[in-house]
Amino acid sequence: MRRPKSETNAAFREEVANWLRDLQQRTGLGLDAIAARAGVGKTTLYRWLDAERTDAPSHGALVSLSEAFNVPMPGHRITARNFGGFAEAGVGRLDAPASEPRENPNQSWWRIRDRALELAGFLPGDQALLDMSVQPRAGDGVIAQIYNIEAGTAETVARIYAFPALVTRSADPAFADKADMIDNVRVRVMGTIIKLIRDRST
Repeated sequence: MRRPKSETNAAFREEVANWLRDLQQRTGLGLDAIAARAGVGKTTLYRWLDAERTDAPSHGALVSLSEAFNVPMPGHRITARNFGGFAEAGVGRLDAPASEPRENPNQSWWRIRDRALELAGFLPGDQALLDMSVQPRAGDGVIAQIYNIEAGTAETVARIYAFPALVTRSADPAFADKADMIDNVRVRVMGTIIKLIRDRST
């Protein structure tokens, strides 16, 4: 039996609200910063979290957020809730170094944690500045999200952009010769690494 439209609307609104909260948690950004990065009105996002409202979220705004953060839209069979958030084994978010200017909404700092790109010059402990507004070119370092649909897991990693794939550059057998095809479903590029800082005191 088909549910009344009002119930369907309410269920979708709840899914969108959960999706937005998960996006906040994974990015560490507030609603204002998320709205600015996606180019949508911040009041739109606040309305999505208002349980008293009954109007359906705007499809256009959802698309803008999905594209800005390289995440599947609510209702897609691969959603953030299916995966319980992203593991950050290969890279991890960190605050901007004190010596760096205040980050803009399109940029975030990440620490390289593994040896997946050691032969490309990205070493564990390096601090990488990611810019989501910069389109990667062949050979650029990028940060991506890789979904394992069968296992129900997802991870955030650093890779080299070699369209139509992302590849590793490592002497470590655990990472050697890995390639993941970019399909924006299983593999999504978040942005391009535009700066690297290495602490030479360690």
